[in-house]
Amino acid sequence: DQHNTPYLYNHIRFIIKYNHDDDTGSLARIVGFEVEPFSVRHTYQGDYKGHHFQMSTCNDARHVDRSMEHQSISEGGEVISHMM
Repeated sequence: DQHNTPYLYNHIRFIIKYNHDDDTGSLARIVGFEVEPFSVRHTYQGDYKGHHFQMSTCNDARHVDRSMEHQSISEGGEVISHMM
């Protein structure tokens, strides 16, 4: 059941809200921000245990977004992730 499946939030999206500063003309003032967590089930090519792999879902040619398949988690399962 999709409603009972736990998912790993392994990405975040920052939304920065700002207003242009009319007094300076070139500066802006941050007036707020939002953080939206989301989940992506990563795929890869190569041997990730040997650290010689390329992410198929997150690389220079393809960026992640919230519409991608979510990363479910289960007891005893294994999750592939990375840090940028």
